[in-house]
Amino acid sequence: RADNIFDVTSVDSLDFQYLKDKYPFPNSINFKQYESDILAYKRFDSINGIKSNQILFGGSSTILYWNSRLEKDMYPLPVINRGFGGSNLMQNIYYFNSLVKPHSPLIEVFYCANDYNANPNTVLEYFRYYEYLFHDNFPKSTLYYVSTNPSINIYRKAFINNIDSTNKLIKNYIKTRTNTFFIDTFHSLMPNGVFDLSYFGPDSLHLNDKGYDLMTAIIKPIIKEKYQSYSTLSEQDTSINMQFVIYDRSTESLTYKSTSGFSELIIFDELGRVRIRRKILEGIGVISLNNFNTGVYIACLAVAGKVELRQKIII
Repeated sequence: RADNIFDVTSVDSLDFQYLKDKYPFPNSINFKQYESDILAYKRFDSINGIKSNQILFGGSSTILYWNSRLEKDMYPLPVINRGFGGSNLMQNIYYFNSLVKPHSPLIEVFYCANDYNANPNTVLEYFRYYEYLFHDNFPKSTLYYVSTNPSINIYRKAFINNIDSTNKLIKNYIKTRTNTFFIDTFHSLMPNGVFDLSYFGPDSLHLNDKGYDLMTAIIKPIIKEKYQSYSTLSEQDTSINMQFVIYDRSTESLTYKSTSGFSELIIFDELGRVRIRRKILEGIGVISLNNFNTGVYIACLAVAGKVELRQKIII
């Protein structure tokens, strides 16, 4: 429901018990472990709004720790970071509806390295499920799976052959897929089968700046080419959202464009309360907001009850 999109007190989770029963992980999984991180992302989105058709980086801590420099590394590509904790595939599936689905990304770059000690076939089955979720929700979008990196951490080094086997299994599976691609960073971080210590930070587990420079050099050209291919699509292609809302301070008015005759314009205040909700016609329109108090608001365009566009406006 459109008037509940900024509920920041709970998370949307998925039940996939049948998969957990058939392919159990070697370690018990605490699905509540990172709930505070997920709620923090939801609060951020409730304040800043959500832009669709971006490039979403998702997965575990290697993505999370990229946050301070990801936008700079990928500039001018529009990117958003939704990595969390030391998460595994199970947890990323569990939180898919909260982390990925609201953003309707054109591209997702997915890296998740904490299934290193699981049976490679089990990891493949969970990735297949994640891939299904992604393409079922975004059939015209592209998913990139980034190989699990080697680690010089003493404990994880013992699983290097298992990591390599998992990467190969998923890579071969992806060769049979459409709009899903494999990005190999493993071999660049471990040239000639030798651990390169210069790419890792003090914990021997996560990358340092040199390691992220290498990841950028590998990933950015690939996703840049794909993103540019989307930008050349016809404006009639509904996978590209041509709707917009723009606030003009000089006139205290909101200009919007809707591409459907079954649309609603909804404006929420900072507390998530509906301030305006009205049906609008296809095309461009203007409404006055001169009776609104100073503050941050979220303007949404919804089509047939589904929110297609969210935009933060500051009055």
